[in-house]
Amino acid sequence: MAEKNWWNLDKLEQMVECYCLAYRNPKLEPLKISKIYYLENKWNEQWPNADSAGVYAIFGKSGLLYIGKASLKNSIGNRLADYFEQGNDGNNFAKKKHNWSDDPTYFVTIATRLSWEAPALEEFLILQAKPVDNTIGNK
Repeated sequence: MAEKNWWNLDKLEQMVECYCLAYRNPKLEPLKISKIYYLENKWNEQWPNADSAGVYAIFGKSGLLYIGKASLKNSIGNRLADYFEQGNDGNNFAKKKHNWSDDPTYFVTIATRLSWEAPALEEFLILQAKPVDNTIGNK
């Protein structure tokens, strides 16, 4: 099992708020974290903020596993498709193209109106959280 990362959704929300207070113009529309998207029995449901630029956070039973971004010509939905595909049973997701330290169980997304903001938010969150499956910036 993966090393325990005590970051949960509440802590992620707190750090997004810290980022906004420190680095965003208060006149910009607030960033919003999506509802939790559980990776079971959801194949036919659209991923939250799938067509947007932004950041996604993937969690497992051990806590926060990974933080990634979608920016420029990429979308959150395309990036998540790099990690998950429909499982053999036709309903559940299967992990792919990544050697997870723990089985992912859910994720949340944070849409950014400005695509260039996604890399800044991603880097801020990685440096704060040090997710176990991010290989750059978590040491």
